[in-house]
Amino acid sequence: MGFRPLCLKQHWIVGAVFLIHGCGSDDSLSVTDHQVAQQVTSWQVMAASVEQVYRVPGNVTADDRIQLSSRITGFIQQIAVREGDRVARGDLLVEIESAEVTGAIRTAKAALNAAETDLEDARRDVAKFAELAQQGSLPADTLRKAQVRFDLASSQLVEASSASETAVSNLRYTSIRSPVGGVVISLNKRVGDLATTGAPFY
Repeated sequence: MGFRPLCLKQHWIVGAVFLIHGCGSDDSLSVTDHQVAQQVTSWQVMAASVEQVYRVPGNVTADDRIQLSSRITGFIQQIAVREGDRVARGDLLVEIESAEVTGAIRTAKAALNAAETDLEDARRDVAKFAELAQQGSLPADTLRKAQVRFDLASSQLVEASSASETAVSNLRYTSIRSPVGGVVISLNKRVGDLATTGAPFY
């Protein structure tokens, strides 16, 4: 008998709670439902490929690499490009001092003129001595020596002519131009350095 009033009190409290909840107005319930609906966020999931970029140190090596060198010896007067520059075919890369080449041209032309003059003198001697030899007024040995001199002068003229052509052609080698389009990746010489045959610039 001592525990019954306690049980009645508990039932009363529970009933009161249900009563209060049940007595709530419809407006309050609808506002609550509306507030909950505003807080809902939806996501749409789709399958897609994600590009991943990795940054790593490294060196780029060209498939086609051309090393340029001089065909003549001379001091570098101008370098028209720097490392990293993009060049087109025919662009000027290096200019070599042409004073030495110009001097070689003058020397070769002088030798050529001398060889031409010597050959002409030898030709006249051969013609003159041949006529005298036919008349019997000149020993045959003298004519033979004149002919030898003529042959030697002819050979010297050929050599002088070849040397002159080489000297003139070397003048165009003082300007080194790019044979192809590309990018300058390295430079081994500076202005004032001596360019030698076969030593690479790039």
